[in-house]
Amino acid sequence: MPMYVTFYSFKGGVGRTLALANVATVLAGDSREPCRVLVWDFDLAAPGLQQVLNCRWKGKTREGFLDYVHHYCTRAEIEPIDRFIYKTDVPNVDILPAGWMGRRYSAKLDQIHWQEIYHQARGYRFIEATKKQIAELKQEYDYVLIDSLTGYSDVGGICVNQLADVVVLLFRLNRQNLEGISKVYRSIQKTSKNADRAVKTVPVISPAWPFASPEADEWTSKVRRVFTDEWPLTIAFDGSLSFGERIISREQSQHPMSPKILDDYRKLSRSLRRLNQQDPQTIYDGIQDLCSKARFTEALDACIGLIRKRPSRSDYWDRLVNTALLSRQSEEAKRLKDRARGLVDEACQAGNRLAYIARYQLRSLFGTKWEEALDDLNKALELDPSRPEIYCLRGTELYQQERYEQAAKDFTSCLDLGSTAPDPSSVLILRADCYKRLGDNDKALEDAKRAAALKPETPGILLHLARVLYSGHRYPEAYEVIKNLPQLAPAFQKARVFSAHVLCALGDRPRAMQELHRAEETGITALDDTLEAAEAYVVVDPKEALRLLDDSKFADRLLILGRHRYKALTFVLRALAAELLDKADVKGQSMRSFEETGISASELHWSFAELKEFLEWAVAGRGLSESKVATLKAMIEHFETSKASAQAV
Repeated sequence: MPMYVTFYSFKGGVGRTLALANVATVLAGDSREPCRVLVWDFDLAAPGLQQVLNCRWKGKTREGFLDYVHHYCTRAEIEPIDRFIYKTDVPNVDILPAGWMGRRYSAKLDQIHWQEIYHQARGYRFIEATKKQIAELKQEYDYVLIDSLTGYSDVGGICVNQLADVVVLLFRLNRQNLEGISKVYRSIQKTSKNADRAVKTVPVISPAWPFASPEADEWTSKVRRVFTDEWPLTIAFDGSLSFGERIISREQSQHPMSPKILDDYRKLSRSLRRLNQQDPQTIYDGIQDLCSKARFTEALDACIGLIRKRPSRSDYWDRLVNTALLSRQSEEAKRLKDRARGLVDEACQAGNRLAYIARYQLRSLFGTKWEEALDDLNKALELDPSRPEIYCLRGTELYQQERYEQAAKDFTSCLDLGSTAPDPSSVLILRADCYKRLGDNDKALEDAKRAAALKPETPGILLHLARVLYSGHRYPEAYEVIKNLPQLAPAFQKARVFSAHVLCALGDRPRAMQELHRAEETGITALDDTLEAAEAYVVVDPKEALRLLDDSKFADRLLILGRHRYKALTFVLRALAAELLDKADVKGQSMRSFEETGISASELHWSFAELKEFLEWAVAGRGLSESKVATLKAMIEHFETSKASAQAV
């Protein structure tokens, strides 16, 4: 059902019709959630909407609402309402005009007496039947905005009490306006108390003068005494709109800085949308709040309703997946998952590519075999092979499953489509890492440089470029990239930690140690960052690696989180440090502890790239023996290929 909004003013000259036209244009042109809007000119005595919005009459057929009512009064039949609805110059905005202002208009108007229609011709049922027809139109309007007659009248009563879900009350700051609008406001409140539904009101001062004065403060106090429960919005005075009927919201692209009056029209539009519980944007915004209150059933119902209404909106599907993710630990998780999957399966059968993407994400979330999940992305690409984001999703899944060659091909397809979504720099970094793991350092370096050229001040991209240079034995170049990162991003501890690897490769172990100590002093909080620091200490000073790994605070965090991957990596790094220190007992105990975790190589998610590079220069740069390097390489290979079968403890 559309929401009916009546724009009412007790006196003329407040910009009521222009406000309605501008609000209709804002609603219809919303880039995030455009609405289908019907504007309805109920001001039959002085119609204006059809001129302001330029009604596109259908050839010789130029009948409007006046003719629709006249047919009912003279023939006792309700005509199909779509005969009287026309397009306007504004996309997504249609109009039910008053009618063509020809010779017969006045004669027909004189024959219409609303009081008689209500008393003798079932006027209430006539209006309700009209609303029912509008609700059933194939256009599926989200909003019906009604331009009402000014003053007290039968027409005003219909527009305010029977038709409206919300009444926008526009008034100037003078005695006639305020007294008249306050009576209408009190009448709406009184009628709403005795009716099945409450009519909401939005008071609007129009025009509002852009300056402060004692008189303005005095009138503001009077307004506050009338509208005790709500503070009125304002529509600013704009002298440039004094001539003609400009819809300034259509010209918004021409305004690098929005005029105050345009901001006011947008604010009024947002206020109406918030009052509409059926507005997709309002529903969408409320889902996160429902999830935060653990009201997951309501949140999922809202997601399903949105998707059924707008099945082509990717952000609605994303919200469905996020709701399923947030509800995983709730008591109703299984039932909610089944309901979500039911909707998704239904949409997949209908050939909706977004549904296949959502099913892939749901399967990934709930532990389905990755090959089955990947099949959904394959089907999505069959439906639409021109979508770069699907190639990126599939490439990322293949990357996580260590299918680097296939992943690189998907990232290439994503980039070749030339889209800005997903972010090309992120895709380039992913492809660079695929090439790096495949041993093609030249291609990896090319991609990393391209990404850095796109975002030259992004710490993560610069760090990746430095790592590629380091893996290519280009240590001085790597240091040139990494040396300023701690100043560019002081909280980015990964840069300090990695710079220790580069400095050590350049033969400057004291400065490498200094960088690691600074990183610890600044504060390393994430477990991944702590383990990366421990790995760097293995290269710079293995004793410090054991000290960090055996630190009680670090051990306590491992115990609290209970993350098996982190525990396994701790044993891996302890074993490597112990080997460098010739501590056979520590190494043996660490190796046994690693095996007991039951973690396989694919679950470690650790590349060992920096340690492997260390072993390339360790004989010449650190004086390690060939046999020691061979032992360390064998250990790393064991960790990379381990397929422990024991269950995780």
